[in-house]
Amino acid sequence: MIKYTAGAMTITLPESFTYEGERAEFSSSNLSVVYGAHAMPGDDAIGFNLSYEMSGRGSVVNGITVDSYGEVVVYSGPLDEPENYEHFDDAPFDTYFKPPAEFIAGIAIYYR
Repeated sequence: MIKYTAGAMTITLPESFTYEGERAEFSSSNLSVVYGAHAMPGDDAIGFNLSYEMSGRGSVVNGITVDSYGEVVVYSGPLDEPENYEHFDDAPFDTYFKPPAEFIAGIAIYYR
């Protein structure tokens, strides 16, 4: 399991998943912290982006956060994705992709 903490928020997630015979492996360097659009210094993170490569899909970024009930939510794109990109190729990923349910079930986010 990978454990990564940003301020009061900690995420744990499996080190890999397999999809259609392809294995995606992760380390804490695949995670980046996401703050709210109007965050001030000292504000807590709102979640994380998990960035990785998959052959046949290219670059993938999944936003990971918790909903108001404390349930983990995984998006098929970045958590902080803008509504529009100036150019179609400005996105930090190549394709929308949601990881397998078994991988998502292994993710936990908690606050201290």
